[in-house]
Amino acid sequence: MSLPLRTFKIAAAAFIAILIADSVGLSYAISAGIIAILSILDTNKSSFLTGIQRVISTVLALFIAAVLFYFLGFKVYVFALYLLIYVPLAYRLGVESGVAPCSVLVTHLLAEQSVA
Repeated sequence: MSLPLRTFKIAAAAFIAILIADSVGLSYAISAGIIAILSILDTNKSSFLTGIQRVISTVLALFIAAVLFYFLGFKVYVFALYLLIYVPLAYRLGVESGVAPCSVLVTHLLAEQSVA
């Protein structure tokens, strides 16, 4: 993929993701743009496969984070514990492409002090 095309795809994806997230009322719509940037790959097939991996990764991450935050509280050390549990599991399950974007989502739970 040429640099101008990649640049356009990244800018368009971030812009559209932020607009969509904002239109549905998400508190951290800007983060949708960052996650979109992380999701731009060279081919449609690789983007699709990575998308599926990230859905699985998101379910895993949010489950682990919700359980830990519920029982241990919304503390930074609990986020570190989440990473110690989630990262090896994500790699073992082959869904490591979701580690960064899912951890961004988990930090929103920490910032909001809620899993609702």
